[in-house]
Amino acid sequence: MATAPHIAALVTRLEAASTAYYNGAPLIEDSVFDALLLELWRLDPTNAFIAKILAPDPSGWPKVTLPFVLGSLDKSVSDADFDKWMATVPGCELAITRKLDGMSLLLKFVGGVLVQAMTRGDGVTGEDITRNVRIMQGVPLTIPFEGTAYVRGEVIVTKSDFAKFFPNESNTRNTAGGTAKRQANYEKSRHLTVMCYNLTTSPNVTNTRKQEIYTMVDWGFKCTPVTATKSAAAVKTMRQDFINGLRAALDYDIDGLVIEVNDSAAFEAMGKSGMNPLGATAFKFDPESGVTTLLGVDWQVGKSGRVTP
Repeated sequence: MATAPHIAALVTRLEAASTAYYNGAPLIEDSVFDALLLELWRLDPTNAFIAKILAPDPSGWPKVTLPFVLGSLDKSVSDADFDKWMATVPGCELAITRKLDGMSLLLKFVGGVLVQAMTRGDGVTGEDITRNVRIMQGVPLTIPFEGTAYVRGEVIVTKSDFAKFFPNESNTRNTAGGTAKRQANYEKSRHLTVMCYNLTTSPNVTNTRKQEIYTMVDWGFKCTPVTATKSAAAVKTMRQDFINGLRAALDYDIDGLVIEVNDSAAFEAMGKSGMNPLGATAFKFDPESGVTTLLGVDWQVGKSGRVTP
């Protein structure tokens, strides 16, 4: 049974990691943070830290109620996790795309014209950052579709643009999120790119995830490549190929593959767990690691007298 001190220690560690991350000096891998946050949610689902970390960041942008819930994805961090998810979608064709490492975005087009660009926020309420998005790469201001279209994508900065235009910043993900929501000197948003992966239209014009990608490419969007398979082994091989070198060769950061039921009707029929669709999983890569030299250790004494590094 969880104790109050254990929950308090979890919150302390998560708060320190969150502060360090947004200051550009991450203490732990995203996967470790996610695991700790999940543990806290299981032990104390009403904890104030959870409400704070999931809330929209107050930055002065107009708040907007999203047209539909923008959930995240449940994660598979091992072959066993993926096999467990595969057992829930037997016989389904799967669409495979790359899991981009940036800031989630929703674009709204009416009568073929971009009218609004919204951040994901907490999945229900986001922020209207249309001004900045209009000058980003990969976003056509008009599309050949007269109905209403919603395009979901990720704001990223490519590695080449990061090196050229953001030489003093710490990492591409922080740069993408921070620059996209700048109030002043927002012209630097020109060096950001929106890569898209989901299309919702009224009237409907696609029946599969693959068709969504192909349609968006035809309309002028930058999109993550998509392939389809029914083979779990093929998915695992592709993931390993990225780990072995394909990932490093890309001009943008990814941290896994997104595996979805390709048939749109079947995907929707599977429903959701909370805000996350059951017809998809993020098959994450192992955390990147390297070799470092330990130069010293600082010790501290807690209130209980416990000494920790």
